Amino acid sequence: MDLRYVAFTRADSHFYDRIRTVTRPDAPTDQHFKPAKSVDWSLWRRGPQSGPWNYFQPPDSVLPEQGWKIHCSATQANAQELLDTVSAYCGHNLVPFKFLRTAADLMFSNSKQANRTSSGKFITIYPADSVATQRVITELDELVTAADGPYILSDVRWNRGPLYLRYGAYLPMHTNDSFGDRVPAIRRPDGSLEPDLRGTSFRTPDWAQIPDFVRAQQDKLKSRDAFPYSITEALHFSNSGGIYSALDDAGINLVIKEGRPFTAPDANGRYAIDRIRNEYDTLTHLADNPYSPSALNLFEREGHHFLVTERAPGAPLNQEIALRYPLIRADQTLSSRTEYRTWALGIAQQLTTAVESFHNAGIVHADLHPGNVMCSPSGIRIIDFEMAHNIDEQPPRSTGAPGYTAPQQLTGIEADRYSLGCIELGLFVPLTTLLPLDRNKIPELIGYAVSRFDLPRAFCASLYSMLDAQPPEPEDHPHRWDTSSRETLQRMDARLRCGILTTLDLSRADRLFPGDIAQFEVNGYGIAHGSCGNLLADDLPTDTLETVLEWTEHQVDSDTQPRFGFFDGLAGAVHTFRQLGRHSTADRWVETLRGVPLDALDSSLFGGLSGIGCLLLEESESCPAASSTLALVTETLRDRLPAARAHVRFTDGTSWATTGRGGLMRGPSGQALFWTRHYERTGDPRSLEHARQLVDIDLSVMRMCPDGSMQLREERRTMPYLGSGSVGVGLALLQLVRHVDEPRYASALLAIARAAAVEFTAQAGLLNGRAGLILFLGELSKSPYAGADCEQTLAQQFQLLGLHSLNHAGGLHFPGEQNLRLSTDWATGSAGILASLRHTGSATARQSFPLMCASNCHIA
Repeated sequence: MDLRYVAFTRADSHFYDRIRTVTRPDAPTDQHFKPAKSVDWSLWRRGPQSGPWNYFQPPDSVLPEQGWKIHCSATQANAQELLDTVSAYCGHNLVPFKFLRTAADLMFSNSKQANRTSSGKFITIYPADSVATQRVITELDELVTAADGPYILSDVRWNRGPLYLRYGAYLPMHTNDSFGDRVPAIRRPDGSLEPDLRGTSFRTPDWAQIPDFVRAQQDKLKSRDAFPYSITEALHFSNSGGIYSALDDAGINLVIKEGRPFTAPDANGRYAIDRIRNEYDTLTHLADNPYSPSALNLFEREGHHFLVTERAPGAPLNQEIALRYPLIRADQTLSSRTEYRTWALGIAQQLTTAVESFHNAGIVHADLHPGNVMCSPSGIRIIDFEMAHNIDEQPPRSTGAPGYTAPQQLTGIEADRYSLGCIELGLFVPLTTLLPLDRNKIPELIGYAVSRFDLPRAFCASLYSMLDAQPPEPEDHPHRWDTSSRETLQRMDARLRCGILTTLDLSRADRLFPGDIAQFEVNGYGIAHGSCGNLLADDLPTDTLETVLEWTEHQVDSDTQPRFGFFDGLAGAVHTFRQLGRHSTADRWVETLRGVPLDALDSSLFGGLSGIGCLLLEESESCPAASSTLALVTETLRDRLPAARAHVRFTDGTSWATTGRGGLMRGPSGQALFWTRHYERTGDPRSLEHARQLVDIDLSVMRMCPDGSMQLREERRTMPYLGSGSVGVGLALLQLVRHVDEPRYASALLAIARAAAVEFTAQAGLLNGRAGLILFLGELSKSPYAGADCEQTLAQQFQLLGLHSLNHAGGLHFPGEQNLRLSTDWATGSAGILASLRHTGSATARQSFPLMCASNCHIA
């Protein structure tokens, strides 16, 4: 689970959104922070009004590029008071500073899902030099030394207050990292830029001199009490703290769980350290229970609390499911499903017994999910009792894991039973995150589990009881998705279109159609996650089309920090407006593209030079001015060819790809697609050779799996999907084999087709789900490399999309990335699924997959 997504589930029950500011003074999460009223701020310069920060800079002051800056952390309770004190000091002493705009921003910064490298920072202060830094932090410390605040992991703490120090950039500077990504930078003494690295421990660049007053603080930290256990491995990190494997003095394996002070407040207002203490008390109460670990110690260091328990043997249940689940393998059979059913029913029985034993002891666990169940040959153990409470206590507000948290009306034992029901259903269909979005999925998922695993009636009846649902009547038809004929496919198309249109919100300035959280991190108009993707996927009604085009044009023109790529920015907007006949606007934006600094962009298809280059190949046919820019892009990509292997890693002689860096969207295969297109336009044989070299890099990190499928290997997993998996490599290969006849490429396509034939996928979307498999199979079916069963497999994948389909507000929807909320965007949601269905069904050219799959080698 990507915890970033959880933070965007709080604002809306069906779509990812950020908590937006309103004017209700009684809502603490909507509070706007204000600088001290004792200072006249009228002459101070304010920074850009974007992002979560408010910038204040004295008149006529000039910030240095970088230096020793001061951070101040805060809690929800003391934030405004701290801001009053710190901003008054800065105002009277003419020191530039910035602070988070709202209490919602601060809550997110301190939440469990926050980025640990920047968490806790509420105010940042920019002294003019290191001498000024020492003076400012010393004087401020006298004013705020007793204030509470989270520990900022990337900094050096000043004494025992909320102030911290770090060397870094003051002004926005950027450079490319080893992968070509644009990242924050600092300037070396020779004038060159290097990445401004931000980790979870204090570090400075090798060339930066650490002042004596900073070293003195480091020495204070080192001189404090030694840690009483030997840490052997970090098992998990979140902003609330780490979980570590450790040894005691006798060499016994233990688990140590950390709670950081004033971080990760839950819905009940308890911080991580409060939950650590609660877990210790609960495990002490359950000391003789065979299904819970024993608590051994609870101690504190520098405000951090540490719980020491025995280490439960085995692996988490979610990992065991991933290893055993037969439906994610292309060679699954009735025998393999039967074997899995026997194991899973055994686990379900043990779970039921374990949870009942807790209830009999008067304890409600309140956070049951597969990650908290440890499996070993000797049986199961349940861990993580942070949220546990006594049966006779008022239950805390529900804050469990997504997909396993009971509805609000179920509390106590009933809430535990609901979570248990989700785990047991998830053993057979791991899609319980869909249930909060549409309760009618319960009979549908149970029905699917019965059809594939022949589950006992008594087990199914127990599932319905635990999930507080009723079995469907015989005349009910819970399966709402039907692609068995052209007529039913047209009905699904219409319902998808209805679902997309009902979500259109013209009152918003940040996005029109709800989609991935990238809408809030990048922009709301790109093809992947914004309005351009919806424009390409669907035939909008004329009046709606005009409005969406106007909104999109305004957003592109007013973007102060634009992206220029095909799927995330300006190049994609050019493509979209060109397809819709808005040639004058497209021409104007092409002129903007001609001035883009190429060195500032990576080489990827998604947001870099390969995608822009593919667009310019088309534009150059009718726009001679684009040819000169295309030549520069081509030469830059050619110069970068030696760096294309930067994502390849080796462990014990086995190659694998850095997470998300292989494949089509951000890896070498996307660059290969550009060079294949370039060869088709120019006939230059060097371009074809470049394409082969790049595809071969991705093929070098592919793995032949036991089921005969070929998948792209990352460090801890193999990936079949379109964005960064083998299917995306397959799409690039399908373009290349039009011009290169090599048996090994034909063999690779056959094995990749096996990867696209798996029955179960965790997600439905285009880049990381089933729709991408459908797109590849559709393209493969039109080629000479399709196997005899390709059409049948394609039809099955069409129908299996229904596992993810959901009803909402009269339309048909699909969940986005992580399955926690619905999405209507192109990369993760309904627009991409609609585009894939229409393209695979040989619909009109504009609705086909942008850029890469048009059979006539033109942009679709």
